[in-house]
Amino acid sequence: MIEQRAKVLKIENNMMWIDTSPQSACQSCQQRNQCSATTFENAFISQRKPLQLFNSISAQTGDWIVIGINETTLLKSTALLYLLPIISMVIFSVIGNLIELNEISIILSSLVGLGIGGVISRWFLAPTLANLNPIPLRLSIPL
Repeated sequence: MIEQRAKVLKIENNMMWIDTSPQSACQSCQQRNQCSATTFENAFISQRKPLQLFNSISAQTGDWIVIGINETTLLKSTALLYLLPIISMVIFSVIGNLIELNEISIILSSLVGLGIGGVISRWFLAPTLANLNPIPLRLSIPL
């Protein structure tokens, strides 16, 4: 199980909204106004939205919790998402080469294979995407 700490922002109708934004050391740094890392970090963190989860651990607003994602499912899904389109692309380019297409046609057939592999991997991933939702595991102590 891959775990991450999160803060409960609000509780409503047995659902909780949590924030998983990483806590940066930039807040205590003397050079934060002159550092480009702060600007880069703020550009992405400001776009984060709270997650909505079922409150199965009886958390209260302001509590820190630990959420988890099934590691095996995540790794299998990632492998399928990246490897299947590449394998499909190679197969289509080899087939194009075997039937003696010209180079442009081989490139186009490999791109078609990449697209087909992407569609197939998305189709296979659809049932497992529900298992990739984080689940609340336990309450955590604030740092």
